[in-house]
Amino acid sequence: MPVVSEDRFILGRPGILRDALLASGAAPSLLDQAHLGTQLRYERIRPFPEGRSSDRVVAAHRLGEDILEHDAPVSAADFDLADAAAVARLSLLRLRLPGGGEVRWRVDFLLDGPAQAGGRCYLCMARSRRPPGPRADLPPALAAHRILTVAPEDADAFADMLLADRRYATALLGAAGPEGSA
Repeated sequence: MPVVSEDRFILGRPGILRDALLASGAAPSLLDQAHLGTQLRYERIRPFPEGRSSDRVVAAHRLGEDILEHDAPVSAADFDLADAAAVARLSLLRLRLPGGGEVRWRVDFLLDGPAQAGGRCYLCMARSRRPPGPRADLPPALAAHRILTVAPEDADAFADMLLADRRYATALLGAAGPEGSA
């Protein structure tokens, strides 16, 4: 089970950002998540605009600023069972930025309806996945859109399961205030 660190940044102007990232070669996929708790989720991933979907289960546990995470493929029937029992559901468009190295960047556009039905974005969040250690710098293409940096001690408040509630996400951003850090 790999231990990783994750940095989160809330971004503005999602439509402009989405178009710019797609033009720069970001790889898109649509995700539907079924959360059974804060540490367990099932995901249905559809490469976009075309591609065969895959389903997986993800178990993640926060270890201070790091995350112990393991994922494995599951059947479509398993995903459907988890979706029926979910305590929260989240649909999103995910763009994986080109490039590699130790730091991998993705931008998630949280949607107010099923991804395949063209839900509208209510929150845009960049995430870095990296080995444990110092925080990653936000790439210039994303930095111009940054409206909030999520402090490591506030990561639990920005958990996907909680952000699946649009009202919660909106209130959380409003509570962060103009200083741009939560």
